[in-house]
Parts: sequence; C-alpha cells; structure tokens
Amino acid sequence: MKIIRRINKHPSKRFILTTREYILAQAKQKYERLSGEDFNPLTCVLTLDNYTPLIRAEILYNHLYFSELTREEKAQFAEPRVYLPIIEHRNFNPRLIDYSLRLMFSSEDEALPDVAQAMLENLNNPRRLWEHIDNQLDQESVDIVTVLFSFTREATVDELERAFHSYIAQSGRASSHRKFLQSLKVLDNTMIRIGSDSGNSTIAYHSPSIRDYMSLYIGENRDKLLTLIRSALVFSQVNAIATQSTGPTRAALYVQLRQAAKEVEAAVRRTLEVSRMGVRLSLR
Repeated sequence: MKIIRRINKHPSKRFILTTREYILAQAKQKYERLSGEDFNPLTCVLTLDNYTPLIRAEILYNHLYFSELTREEKAQFAEPRVYLPIIEHRNFNPRLIDYSLRLMFSSEDEALPDVAQAMLENLNNPRRLWEHIDNQLDQESVDIVTVLFSFTREATVDELERAFHSYIAQSGRASSHRKFLQSLKVLDNTMIRIGSDSGNSTIAYHSPSIRDYMSLYIGENRDKLLTLIRSALVFSQVNAIATQSTGPTRAALYVQLRQAAKEVEAAVRRTLEVSRMGVRLSLR
C-alpha cells in the first residue's frame, strides 16, 4: 500500500498490478489493510465478453509470436481455416492458449503435436483450464460452484443460497449466510457472473467452459453427485442434473447417474411430493 500511495503522488508515474478477481477478493477478506481500501475506482475487470474477434486474434498472435515455435509452425496460423476455429471457439481463453503452448514444450516427446489441433482439443476439454483454479478455492466456494450445476441456466441468489445450505447440511457440515456471501464475492467475475432479471439478482456460470468442467468434476466425484441429488430441494434441480449428462465431455456423469438410478428416483419422488404439498397448502 505504501508503494501505491507513493506512486499516486507522482502524476508522471503509473502502477499497474494484474491479478485474478477471486484472488483479490480473497486477499481483501483475509488482510485488514487491504479490506479497508477502496479499489473500485482503480479496478478494471476484463471478461471474455470484452474480447472481440479482432482482440482474440491479436491475443493468439501475441502468444504465437513469443512462443518457441519455428517460423514454419507459426506460419500455419496465417490460414483462416486454422485460426478461425480457435478464436471463434466458445471456450476461447488466453490462459488456455498459453497453457497449450507451454504444455507442448514441456513434453518429453521430441516431436511436437499439431499445434492448432492441440489447442482445439484443450478448448473442447476445459478441464486443464479450470482445475488449477478449483484447487485454490476454499471449500464453500467450491460448494457454490457445485450446487450451481443443479440449475439449468441460472438461479436467483435466494434459490442458490437455499440449495447451498441444503447441500452443506447433507454433507454433515455447518453453513451460514455470511460464508455464502463471502464466497459469492470471491467467485464473482471469475467462476460466476452475478446479474439481474426483473429486479432479482441472478447467478450463472461465468462461461460455458466452467459448466463443461463441472460436469467432468461432478461425474468423477460420486460422493459429490450423490450429495447434490440428495440435497435437491425442487424437482427442477434433479431434472437439470439429469439433462446435462449428455455430450462428448459428460460420459462420466452419465455413467454415474445410471449407477445412482435409485437415488435419482428417490429424489424425483421426494421433490415432486414436496411440490404437491406446497400446492395443497397454497389452496387451503
């Protein structure tokens, strides 16, 4: 903070610090000196929505230019048929482009794979991109991202919080409104996006690739899947989990759901019964 204040006194100097939004949020919660500072006027958040096709192409070019690829390998990307599928991909992310290039040169194999094809494979399979972020999050934040998978597109803050507390209770742990709000602050603009619909605050995954990753994550963690099914409060949650089990990256989730058929059936019966009871009560 002393450095920032010192530079702020010099009109000819600028101090630019780049970080991920959730890391800054966690730091402000943990360190009192940071929590007392108002960074909002000084903060610029870049999201994938800000990346036009031209910006995406420039990002790809920049990574390729400074990479260890040969001139011949770089020249391949001058062809529209090569670079367009990459920059137009729904999961395009600068970190994944950078990671793809680094991974190629860290391999012990002498022969490099097809660079463009390798990038597309990483974009199609987002696991490598989000796995390291997931490992840095606190448990409550991981729980929120997991519970959000039980909503097809988005959930209101109230809906997600009720589902979150039910999930935590099913896990045998304690939760609180404060922990929920703290985790939302950590996740906002990185793993989730908080918006508004008809005056209600809504929460959705920040990009489609995160939902793809969560389908892999939940599909490979049977305990989390069972907890999610058993903690579902409404039928739409169970239905959302089931309808998201199809696709090239969701085979593991489909298999797990087939094996947990009795659990799914019990959850369907329970949530439909709760719905019918709610209807009867409202008619009285």
